[in-house]
Amino acid sequence: MLLNGRHSDRTGERKRHAAFPLLAVALLLGVGQFVDLGFTFSILILSLTAMALHSYLPAFWSLPTMFLSEAAAAACIVHDQFLR
Repeated sequence: MLLNGRHSDRTGERKRHAAFPLLAVALLLGVGQFVDLGFTFSILILSLTAMALHSYLPAFWSLPTMFLSEAAAAACIVHDQFLR
């Protein structure tokens, strides 16, 4: 998460830094579902999936402020917190 957030800040590219980890999650879950190489491999795949799932967050939460006004971005973030 920290490395993805830092690289996203340095390059200024937010969309790809949010999309690629989610693509990795989808691929890793697919591999974990259809390939059975034992318990250790399953734990490794699930650990990598968890890492990828959490690494998109820094880039994702900076996206609303790029195209929304301050009030709209705040309302969007508050609304999302109530949905959880």
